[in-house]
Amino acid sequence: MADHTQTHNEDSYKFWTILRSFSRRAFVFYAFLYLVSGGVVDYKKFQDGFKVRKLNMIVPSSFDYLLEISNDPSSVEVERMKEYLRYYQAVIEFFPHISESYALLGFCYYQVGDYDKAIVLLKEAVRRKPEVFWYRYNLGVLYGKLGEEGLSLTELQSSQRLNFETTLRHILSSKVIYRNLLLHVSEKNTMILKGLNEGKIEAAHLVNILQMSKSKEDLILKEFRAVRLRLF
Repeated sequence: MADHTQTHNEDSYKFWTILRSFSRRAFVFYAFLYLVSGGVVDYKKFQDGFKVRKLNMIVPSSFDYLLEISNDPSSVEVERMKEYLRYYQAVIEFFPHISESYALLGFCYYQVGDYDKAIVLLKEAVRRKPEVFWYRYNLGVLYGKLGEEGLSLTELQSSQRLNFETTLRHILSSKVIYRNLLLHVSEKNTMILKGLNEGKIEAAHLVNILQMSKSKEDLILKEFRAVRLRLF
């Protein structure tokens, strides 16, 4: 009984602490709900709802631009990327279990030229969901662009052994991250599978280049410079 009372008091304290950050009108509204409910609150649900509202305040108006630069990296505008960086950083802060947030933030950092952060984030995405093709493919491509031939070969070979259906299910089951990216795509399955087949062919080509005993470093770098990181 004492433990229950202590937990209730701790949740109540957290509840009122969060309310202090609200506007006066919001404070009054939620305080009223709390009091009329007899002081009973599901703190976890309340906290998650608060996080979602915070994210909704900074969510980009459209994610089509990320698809655009995935297809044509030459169109990247660093200033325009800042809103996506801020958004995915916040998603990771509030919901750190979502693997695709790390992958997307890594993709964004790559586009603005911060390769060190991109590597760290893509590695984390792979750690959390090693069965997703694009996580390993993008990490392998980025390693290749940076001259890390051994690490690149490892990731690209690993990507070749993955089941496309697993990646397809993962993308389509994403409730927020990939859902936003696919919002205006009509034939989602067709586009995703087409991209996966293209990625598989490209991965095989890059593995072949890396394994050629007579390949020179400048040839390898030339091949990787022509390859882009992809979302789909």
